[in-house]
Amino acid sequence: MAAKLNIAMSIFLALLCAYAILSHKVQDGAIVKTGLIMFSLGSFGVAMSDTVQALSAAVSLVYGGIIVCVCGYLIRKRAKGSQ
Repeated sequence: MAAKLNIAMSIFLALLCAYAILSHKVQDGAIVKTGLIMFSLGSFGVAMSDTVQALSAAVSLVYGGIIVCVCGYLIRKRAKGSQ
């Protein structure tokens, strides 16, 4: 039961990120968009992984996407603050 819930939530998060990537309503830059793509691919990877090595690689991609998104947000915030 918990595994199926994990798969469903991973797919939901990946689709939510895909919406944010493709939507014109979400104002993001190239760096944040790259992080969202990494997060989305990692979430699909978590849902589809069947070995420990695949799961580890997918989780690393998710964490990398989060780090890239945060760095992109901080860069945008700093650029807007200096104007």
